[in-house]
Parts: sequence; structure tokens; C-alpha cells
Amino acid sequence: MVSSDEPSTNSSLQPLAHIQQAYTRTLLQGDRLQAQKLTFEALRQGFGVRDIYLGVFQPSLYEIGRLWENGQLSIAQEHLATAITQSVLSAVYAQIDLPSNLEKHAIVACLSGNYHEIGPRMFADFLQMAGYNTRFLGANTPTDGVLEMIDSLKPDVVGLPATTFEQVEPVRQAIERLRADFMSYRPIVIVGGLAFNTVDGLWKTVSADLWNKDAARVVDSLIGSSGWG
Repeated sequence: MVSSDEPSTNSSLQPLAHIQQAYTRTLLQGDRLQAQKLTFEALRQGFGVRDIYLGVFQPSLYEIGRLWENGQLSIAQEHLATAITQSVLSAVYAQIDLPSNLEKHAIVACLSGNYHEIGPRMFADFLQMAGYNTRFLGANTPTDGVLEMIDSLKPDVVGLPATTFEQVEPVRQAIERLRADFMSYRPIVIVGGLAFNTVDGLWKTVSADLWNKDAARVVDSLIGSSGWG
């Protein structure tokens, strides 16, 4: 098992570059078994799960997205790469020794129209690794359903991502309703995703409490430490 509260023995993601490049090639080849072998080899070399998420999965999927946008990949190939990474990510996550004392709670959800769930899933995993009992609601979740679960669980943290600019307004509306409906209860609301990462200060316009391009650093700021992954 891989401890989630011990930092990687590598202080930089640069040593992962060759693994990341090989991982991208396996995605392009549609080779799920080899993709998993590469990530487990990284674990054996002493890289932490946080490193693999940010140094292998994230840049590889960015590259797949770039190739698709440039017309160099079909939508089927892009979906296959995403599905492989979802599978491998789950396999890596299963190796973690998660904290047993989970006093705080979190909810992460992609609202209606947002089908890009790997980034938010990684953020939810980071929260769990850092000691939050985290519910990840997945893609395309209606706002009413998210608010009902928030009302039931009263989580300490709520994460609402937006990949496209069209998804920003639903996030703003959800936060507005959250603030209005729960006057005596105020969770920390965190936003993220490509839309918020692209425009400086956009996260402030939706009345969020926290944002960072690096999801791991958001978690660092929540717990006051970077030694959880």
C-alpha cells in the first residue's frame, strides 16, 4: 500500500516526464494494461499518488485534448483515452492507505452540462487523501440534487468545477442558492477547472472562497500542509 500522508521522495515532477510521455503513447495506442503497468512502476520508484495524478494523468490528458482539438484524434480515440485513465486512476487510488479519522466532510460535483469529471475526481481524491470524507457526485449532476445532498450532509467543503465558460453561470447560480438557502451554514466553496484557470479573477465573480490552478495546492491551503500525498 502507498501511504497518502507521506510526501514523495522526489521534490519535482520532472523525473516523471519520461513516464508521462510513455503513458501518453499508451493512451494513443489504446493499451490499458500498459498504462497501468507504467503508473505502478512509478509507484515502485517512489513517486507519490499526488505526483502521478499531476505529473502523469493531468498532462497526458491535456495532450490528448490538444490533439483532439487540432483534429489529430477522433472523438472515439479521445473517449478511449479518458476511459483508460479513469480505470488506471481507480487502480492507483486503490493502493493508497487512506486516513481512518475523517472528521470533516466534502462534496465535489460537476453540475448539469459538465461531463469532464476526471479533474474533479482527482480533486475529490486529494480531499479524501488529506482527511476529508468526500462524496464525489460525478458528471452532469442537477443543481437541485447537489443542494439536497449539501443540506443533508452539511459538508465543510463544496467543490464545483467548470471546464467551459458556459458552465460558469450554473456554478455561480448554485453558489448563490447555497448562500441564500443556508443562512446559518457556510461551507468553504472551492471552484476550479479550465474556465476559471483561463481568466484571472473569474473565480471571485461567482462568490467562491478558494481557487487555484493546482488542485493539490487548494488542499494544501485547507489543511495547512503539503505532506498528505
